[in-house]
Amino acid sequence: MFFQKGKQIDELINTHMNSVKECKYTFEEFISEVFNEGPDARLEALVKKISRLESDADEHRHESIKNLLNGSLLPDTRREMLKIVDGIDRIANDIEEISKEIYLQKMKFPKEFHDQILDVEKKEQEQLELLCKVIDNLLLNTNKYEDNIDMIKEIRSLESDIDDIEFAMIKELYDMKYELAYKNQVRVAISSIADISDLIENISDLLEIIISTRRV
Repeated sequence: MFFQKGKQIDELINTHMNSVKECKYTFEEFISEVFNEGPDARLEALVKKISRLESDADEHRHESIKNLLNGSLLPDTRREMLKIVDGIDRIANDIEEISKEIYLQKMKFPKEFHDQILDVEKKEQEQLELLCKVIDNLLLNTNKYEDNIDMIKEIRSLESDIDDIEFAMIKELYDMKYELAYKNQVRVAISSIADISDLIENISDLLEIIISTRRV
């Protein structure tokens, strides 16, 4: 058994994860609108929706932390769950910041990168879905060690793919005939989008330690 805790904590953490996933899905919609040069009102509405979802996630985070601190968990288990909750919440925080920066700067991305950035988005969504499945398995105390490790390996593989895509885009970017200031602006945005993958992998690394340690 991985975690001995009440149903309420399970529900709070699942609700928190769902808010973060919805935030991620909305961000992909926002990026697509940016590429399609959608109306400013539509972009602003999506940024505000992302902010609301981030606020919802933050509220769920506080509720989860409060219940974890007030519960009867063992100290090590409590510490592990708090790290997981904080890690998940940071994903929503960073998505909100990235969307605001892109919107406020009225950023335009080179068309050559649209498909690659959308590919990064889809791979990050795959990572997030896998991460949530692993966490759900732990919360349900299911004995799926091999399945969990396989999903963590896939998260790591997707992160490596995203790193390669990011590197290729930035390399191509600096060979393009744009002003250096614009290149730097786009580079920061591309790296910020790709960094979401690193956040997800960091949480999966923590989960791998938890799973492996508790199996011994």
